[in-house]
Amino acid sequence: MTNKENLKSYLHDVRHVSAERIRDYLSSLDRLLPSTITTTLELKTHLKTCHGDTYTKALKNIFNYMEYCEFDIFNSSPIDKWRKSVKIQKTGVRENFISTGELMEAYMNISPEFKPLFKLILFSGCRLSQALEGLKNIENTIIIDNIARIPLGSTAKGQKKAFWMYFPSIFFEETKKINTPYKAAVRGIAHRRVTANSLRKWHLNFLIEQGIQMEVANFIQGRSSTDIGSVYYLNKTKTSDSEYSRIVPHLLNIFNDLKTSSQRASLEVIESPIKETEA
Repeated sequence: MTNKENLKSYLHDVRHVSAERIRDYLSSLDRLLPSTITTTLELKTHLKTCHGDTYTKALKNIFNYMEYCEFDIFNSSPIDKWRKSVKIQKTGVRENFISTGELMEAYMNISPEFKPLFKLILFSGCRLSQALEGLKNIENTIIIDNIARIPLGSTAKGQKKAFWMYFPSIFFEETKKINTPYKAAVRGIAHRRVTANSLRKWHLNFLIEQGIQMEVANFIQGRSSTDIGSVYYLNKTKTSDSEYSRIVPHLLNIFNDLKTSSQRASLEVIESPIKETEA
């Protein structure tokens, strides 16, 4: 349907899709997309039996790219009609709200090498892909008293943009050591119901419970429109700095609970053979 290299450049340069995700998209298109499809009806019929999440998103991006290139018509049908023919399957309800207890259990059970990244997602509420991308700019981190923020100006998700990744400044040195590929990170910080997505939702709920207005919470989490003005950006950054600084002590209390639980679990592992010997 379209030139692969041009699509690849569009995904990377315009949509800011990660290189790993681009490879997944192109691989799915190579494996699954027939060269015989010429109408939207044929595409709909094809998608009845071939509708994986990665594949359908890749198809959507083909039509987004065509629209970006100002193609209005493809094979006698409007581009928008082609795009609407691709229905992205819902993977189920994503309201996966987790408790602080589940956070503690997850933190105790994940590998030590992933604990710094786990805390970064927990404390920033950032998307995992954007967090890993933002860590490439860690040398540009701005530290103001008890908060640190890394610029994320080049990362966007659809029509939403993340400007900063906030976290307590006490974790700055630990954060500098994070160097994990995306796929390994997805698996590494997950435990039962706890995933990068559920950590992000927990973080949003936490912000709201601490009295932060939704508009500010959305800015902190990277849900601002890509076309916001400079005055709005400066005002929201200033407000977010103040509000995030206010809740840092509460976040550190969560961390202390996580650390205490993890240490307690380690002691139980060490002491259990001794108890068996004494018995």
